[in-house]
Amino acid sequence: MAEIEVIKSASSNIVTSKDIYLNTGLIGPYNTTQDINVFLQDQNGATVNPLATTYAANNLNAVINIPSPSGVSLEFPFSSQFTSYSTGDTGWRTQNAWFYYTPPAYPAKYAKLKNTVTSEYFYELETPLTVNGITSTRRFVDLAGGQTWSVTGNLNIATLDKLTGLIFLRVPVNISTAGTWANAISNALSYSVTINGITYDDWYCMAKSEMDITFSVFATATNWIDPVSSAVIAQISATPSAILTADTAPSVTTSCLQTVFSTSGFLSQGIASKATLTNKFMIYVHDGRNLIS
Repeated sequence: MAEIEVIKSASSNIVTSKDIYLNTGLIGPYNTTQDINVFLQDQNGATVNPLATTYAANNLNAVINIPSPSGVSLEFPFSSQFTSYSTGDTGWRTQNAWFYYTPPAYPAKYAKLKNTVTSEYFYELETPLTVNGITSTRRFVDLAGGQTWSVTGNLNIATLDKLTGLIFLRVPVNISTAGTWANAISNALSYSVTINGITYDDWYCMAKSEMDITFSVFATATNWIDPVSSAVIAQISATPSAILTADTAPSVTTSCLQTVFSTSGFLSQGIASKATLTNKFMIYVHDGRNLIS
């Protein structure tokens, strides 16, 4: 609502300066010889049309409809590459708007990590979020919303990250028999599986940006572990010990990006030959944003 005080000058030749108030708060002076245009906008700059207006005794009342908050604002990863070198790679997904995430204009909840200095900081969310009717602050859940990862309904093969909205296969896909980097990415596009009664057939090989936001702290001195179950995804001292991503390297005709496990327990970025896939694997990802509320 706005309160506008207007006192007209007794003479049209005299310029009078009066003040404008918004909800009794002083906005500033204005020239009484000129009209005043009031623009109502939301936080995104879009025009807001009032439901009703009344004007009496220099008081203008505007009734504004404020939309009810809805949806969850997620930390969906940005793309790490725009140029595409193979259908289904990171650049191809960028060009096809896969990474173009627009959060709700009026989110009811925000997905963010809990601000605590404990061993659980990377696994716990500040706000409880709901998946399949189960509400919790746990970041990683199965597609039924819990943390049982039951073999029933194939729940044991996939994990949903409630921070990013990404679904990833908990059992990494070895691509040593794919033949080439492009074939491995193509295999992901044709992958289909039914989990908890729903068929998921829109899979891609994980990009560097997705790997960084989801897995970057899960290496130990000897293994690369699953974020929830602590199951070994890869042994650093054995093979496979590196993951290829769907990104490519500057030497685009021969190299792609890979994450290598070091004995110190950290993940380091490097390059690998697109033609040499022996003892390397990729992780499949899927968009699960619609499962989170």
